[in-house]
Amino acid sequence: MAKVGRPRFIMDWDEFDKLCYLQCTITECAMSLKTSIDTVERCVKRKYGVNFAEIFKLKSSGANISLRRKRWQMAMDGNTQLVLHLSKVMLGEKDEINHSLDPVTVDVNYKAEWDK
Repeated sequence: MAKVGRPRFIMDWDEFDKLCYLQCTITECAMSLKTSIDTVERCVKRKYGVNFAEIFKLKSSGANISLRRKRWQMAMDGNTQLVLHLSKVMLGEKDEINHSLDPVTVDVNYKAEWDK
């Protein structure tokens, strides 16, 4: 008996890994791989046993590591704005902004020159 239906899509897993590393959405992955979102989801489920979101978390974390490494190196190379940013993020420091106003006194008996 002959097989019916469309042939099974063959996923380019190297390309898929690169797209996840670049933190592409499932829509962008599908577009780049020239297939549908559903097909990407099915292929991921078949290979890894989890949905796209789960495997994306794992495969996209490499980009975060690279970005942190680059940001850290730029700060250590003297980028003062990055040093300040990292201090705020990593050390919990923040700019202190004083929004308080000095009390204002009003003389209710004041008469302007033109009112006299």
